[in-house]
Amino acid sequence: MRPPARLRPRLLCAALAIATLAGAPALAQQMPLQRAIPDGVELGRLRIGVFPEATIDGKPVLLGPGTRIRDESNTIRPPSTVDGERRIAYQRGSLGEVVQVWLVTDEEWRTISARIAAARRAAQQR
Repeated sequence: MRPPARLRPRLLCAALAIATLAGAPALAQQMPLQRAIPDGVELGRLRIGVFPEATIDGKPVLLGPGTRIRDESNTIRPPSTVDGERRIAYQRGSLGEVVQVWLVTDEEWRTISARIAAARRAAQQR
């Protein structure tokens, strides 16, 4: 049984939309996530204790109120869900508290390390 002629364009559009959406997860898995981790971040290893206490590279720090922790997929996570010691890029607030944290992949760690080293070399040459 064929659909009425007036419904065929709508059915075609719906079929194309479904086919496009069905392929979206596969495409998303192939594309690497590009996160905007700003210049001026520091790198370290974070271990969270009882909020707001934490350590970075073994030194005690305080997490600021409203600290945003972004995981490798850029999802914001509450501090209580970050366990163990994790590699991070982070920013401090005006009082020295940690206000923004990115849990980084090995590739991001290398990229940010190179960026920091290049900035240090440029500052020394001035």
